[in-house]
Amino acid sequence: MSLPLSAILILLHGESYFSLWLFAALFAALDAAFPVTWAICGDFFGRKYFATIRGNMTFCYMWGSALGPVLAGYVYDQTQSYATVYGAWR
Repeated sequence: MSLPLSAILILLHGESYFSLWLFAALFAALDAAFPVTWAICGDFFGRKYFATIRGNMTFCYMWGSALGPVLAGYVYDQTQSYATVYGAWR
């Protein structure tokens, strides 16, 4: 998770096209880790509880994916800035 976090920070503070390419490369590591997450879950908990655990995991992080952009848009509409959403990192 440190690679995607560093990618976000580079995107926030970068001012060149190189920073966009670096962001894309580092953030791709997050997508590359998803199959590993499935495999680790299967190794740790076995086939019997695999679907139940993955379903609960998906239910939990689905809400952040669904509500995050909506809440960020609401904050922007109220403040005309994303600084609150990003935690004033910039």
